Amino acid sequence: MALLRWPFLVLLLALLKFEGLHGLCNGNVTDSEKDDEVVDVSYKSEIVKFEYIVKFTGFYGIEARRNFISAALQNDAGSFEIMERNNPMAEYPSDFDVVFLKDDKRSVEKLVDHPLVKNVTPQRKVIRILKSRISRKSLTIHSSLWQSTGRHSRLVCFLICSLIQY
Repeated sequence: MALLRWPFLVLLLALLKFEGLHGLCNGNVTDSEKDDEVVDVSYKSEIVKFEYIVKFTGFYGIEARRNFISAALQNDAGSFEIMERNNPMAEYPSDFDVVFLKDDKRSVEKLVDHPLVKNVTPQRKVIRILKSRISRKSLTIHSSLWQSTGRHSRLVCFLICSLIQY
């Protein structure tokens, strides 16, 4: 039985030398997880000119919301445009619409006075700026043995497990 272990041990040592002592048993570790990563995030927010979020008191379909806005802005028919939504949820009832208003101050007052409009707020654009600084941590022999570099490490792990079972 001891003679059967020698070929496995020779193969194991050869693979360890080939692998450079990097990675044995975990095949799911990525390069980004090997590094200490520090991420800086900053935000910038600004109001989008002439665009407003009109929030209703309940959930209504597209036509109902369009009719409510038209009724509130009855004399200003050409001064507004309801922004179209391009997402899968657009066909379902909603409690808000984004509206482009040319004469914004007077139109906002008219919208707020409608009984089914809860509130009207300016549309805001939020910009997130990601900055990252990556610092490599020093790998010791102990920690590097458990980080994967490919399919050879899985073979080595299999061989070790089979040797232990003898």
